[in-house]
Amino acid sequence: MTSTEFKDNVLVYSEKLYRIAFSILHDRESSEDVLQDVYVKLWNMREKLVDLKSVEAFAVTMTKNSSIDKVRSRKVKCDYPYLKDETSPPENRIDAKDKVEYVKQIIKSLPQKQQQVFNLRHFGDCSIEEISKVTELSEQNVRTILSRIRTLLKEKIESYG
Repeated sequence: MTSTEFKDNVLVYSEKLYRIAFSILHDRESSEDVLQDVYVKLWNMREKLVDLKSVEAFAVTMTKNSSIDKVRSRKVKCDYPYLKDETSPPENRIDAKDKVEYVKQIIKSLPQKQQQVFNLRHFGDCSIEEISKVTELSEQNVRTILSRIRTLLKEKIESYG
């Protein structure tokens, strides 16, 4: 595979792969690192890529696995810069941080597949169709999961106060 073929057949997925990595890592720099590593691996095996049924599916799987490996190797934290706003009163920052932590706990309590769907949609900015391909769920199932999660979050947040 030439560099032009690689660019036309593999690099076209960079935005999608980045969103997948970001949905797992919640960190721009780590997501970019994973994406770079994935592309280096794909480049090194470019001659074998022509034999694959779907380069996109292979690249998605590599990205998911690399992102999960990165999470396992070190704890990746979400950064919420708006909680560090020095202009708001300290009690408001604490309250906002508590609410964010509460929502994170709710999301973490969901089954793995639901967490993945939620993160891809809300942090990865993936379409329903893209989520369906990544998770191997039907588009209707993805919509149903998202609706149920939003309802659950709304109920829990309202009861939180």
